[in-house]
Amino acid sequence: MRPRWIAALAPGLFAAAVQAAPTVALQNGQPASFSMPAQSYSTSYYIDVDAASAQLKLELGNSSGGDTDLLLRYGTPFADRTANGDAAPDPGLFRQYSHYRSASAGGNESLSVQNSGTFPLRAGRWYIAVLNYSNQPQNLRLSASLTPTVAVSPIRFVFDQAGADCDIAGWNDPTPVTPIDGNSGTTRGQQRRNALVRAGELLWQELRSPVPVTVRACWDALGGDRDGATIAQAGPTLIVANDIADRSAWLPRPYTWYTITEAVRLGGTSQCGVTGGGCGNADIEATFNSDIDPPNNVVRSPFYYGYTGAAKPRNSIDFIATAMHELTHGLGFIGLVNVDAEDGPLGARFPAGDEADGLDDIFSSNLVAVDTLTREYQPFLAPQVSDARRAAALVSQDGLRWSGAEAVAALVNANRERPAPDNFPLMLAPCDRDAADAPCKTIPGTTLSHTVQSGDLMNGYDTGESTRTLGLALPMLDALGWSNAAAAPPVFPIPVTGNWFDRTRSGHGVDFQLYQRDAVAGDLYFIIFYTFEDDGRPEYYFGLGRLVDGRFIGARQGDGISLMRVRYNAAAGRGDLDTSSSGEIAIDFNQAAQSPYCRSADRSGAGALAVLRWVIRGEEGNWCLEPAVMPASRTTPDFSGHWYSGLGNDQGWGMELLSVRAADGQPQLVAIVYYPDLQGRSRWAVSELTRVNLADTPALPLYDVTSGYCRSCPAPAGAAQVRQVGTIQLKLRQPTRTEPADGVNRVSLNIEIPGIAGFRRQDSPLTLLSLPPGQ
Repeated sequence: MRPRWIAALAPGLFAAAVQAAPTVALQNGQPASFSMPAQSYSTSYYIDVDAASAQLKLELGNSSGGDTDLLLRYGTPFADRTANGDAAPDPGLFRQYSHYRSASAGGNESLSVQNSGTFPLRAGRWYIAVLNYSNQPQNLRLSASLTPTVAVSPIRFVFDQAGADCDIAGWNDPTPVTPIDGNSGTTRGQQRRNALVRAGELLWQELRSPVPVTVRACWDALGGDRDGATIAQAGPTLIVANDIADRSAWLPRPYTWYTITEAVRLGGTSQCGVTGGGCGNADIEATFNSDIDPPNNVVRSPFYYGYTGAAKPRNSIDFIATAMHELTHGLGFIGLVNVDAEDGPLGARFPAGDEADGLDDIFSSNLVAVDTLTREYQPFLAPQVSDARRAAALVSQDGLRWSGAEAVAALVNANRERPAPDNFPLMLAPCDRDAADAPCKTIPGTTLSHTVQSGDLMNGYDTGESTRTLGLALPMLDALGWSNAAAAPPVFPIPVTGNWFDRTRSGHGVDFQLYQRDAVAGDLYFIIFYTFEDDGRPEYYFGLGRLVDGRFIGARQGDGISLMRVRYNAAAGRGDLDTSSSGEIAIDFNQAAQSPYCRSADRSGAGALAVLRWVIRGEEGNWCLEPAVMPASRTTPDFSGHWYSGLGNDQGWGMELLSVRAADGQPQLVAIVYYPDLQGRSRWAVSELTRVNLADTPALPLYDVTSGYCRSCPAPAGAAQVRQVGTIQLKLRQPTRTEPADGVNRVSLNIEIPGIAGFRRQDSPLTLLSLPPGQ
């Protein structure tokens, strides 16, 4: 079947998709050498994984030095075109399809996948894509290694990367010292290095990470006195997120900040592989106070560099325990919700670009806010929990707790036998007061990102203990991406087809319809985005794409456009692509409630949520969509879907119908008609929800919106202003999809806007362009 309406707008649009055809099986441990032309790609390679394999390592070597990337996908091949076989290949689709990628600015890339990943290693075929961004041919070497066990990659320390805030002299301090408690260093600098390396070894003995993490090690004169001092501090050098504009599929929770260390662990590659930049940057920066040791000795308790702590003097600070604590912060044990009143509202999410509300962070997403009196609790980052409510929890002493299942059930959780929420590990939420009757204040740098359980490495109180095991922090880190336990493959939503809208953008909407099922390339959908031009005039755009891992990916046509507008060619009876106005479109149906776009308003009652991203003529927007009608509310038979009409030279127009059951079961109908005006510009008009006899409706009024507003304009206050522009009458017998239209279903249209539009059809045959409901 070649649908007339959209096919007439852009010839060839529904041609068969070109699916990548991998032909070369990589053999375990046997490299494949090949040359790639300039500005090209390859999807020729794959690796078959057996059930006994615990780790897959991919390595791409580039002896030519150009920029090449390595991408990996499980189960189905990469597609270089999503809909149009005549369109030019689109390498950008590989990024959308990839489950893992290593995309540094260089040519050497690597990936490591285990059964604990977001897309866990499992038996079956894993498809590989290689992209050459260079203007020169590249000589490449690709290898895949499968092993029955997971190899641990060590934590790395960089002691020689000095900077304005990084003094490295402390690592080279020549002061003679006596070897102590397993530390064989004979200078203070060497003992310090040995102790920090030992701290990393102890952490890695528990974490057993297959991906290396790099630490930039520094000293700085942080001062202090007998009353206290900053002993050390460490943190991740970068945070990243999986957003609709930049998909990082290996990060399991979308619209959420992850530290670069967590992203590296989950992604199975280096920082530059994750970010696409240059290599060589550290993942963690750790700084130790050079004023602690003599000669300054500001707290009168110098660092102790022994390996076991057995001989640690009472008036000393365990360097290894301190380093392990700080490095664990760098691994992601850090909440990003604001705890410093000088930085903005307490309890606010960490900002993301120009969004008024920031993104969640993975650490805080494992917290709950507990009412200290009723013991009722809510997720700390739930949309209904305000900044003020979070701020109160941050100073509640007993109202901030960790709800991650791994830690709650862990044997090291001293409260695991108590009822919820008292079995949830308590987080540090102290009430710091200037006086007994003064309001509580947070303690920046301490509040939120520590536990209080005795003997725990991440305890926020200085107990003087030499704790050298992660304890409760280990199952807490598991929830942040460090788990080595086998994971279940992700399950992606199947979206509701039909009309979707953003309740904060009245008048704009999306006609989202399924055209074809395809278990290999992804089901094929088409979309009509009805909206308003800058002058408030109704207009619409359309596009095609496939549903890949719960995301609708707009297909780029040969001219690079994935969201198209048409102008009607009256002489030819068809629509022609208007290349002067084009854009891009994507819809993410995965966990949209977590996005700041869906938190922008009360969405209670929504049957589902999705994030729409549109780009038109350089402008862009991210909207929160919900379906206008859920399937359970539709009629039987269901006439909802997109319909087209016209024969011969009468093409380029159509409509969306929604047939809905009233409370008493009787049918109601809404029609959105897409038609051309007298100048060939695309317009739309809509009917009211009306109780009708679907087999023979009366002439229903059609309206267009006279108070339309542009996509990037604020929504006006009050109800939309509309005018009647015509009528529509329908005779619906059966939801059929035939080519040509068989006349079982018919429509009559009479649209008249003086000087603007005159569009009339009498008893024209109708047939479904979308797949009939239930198929």
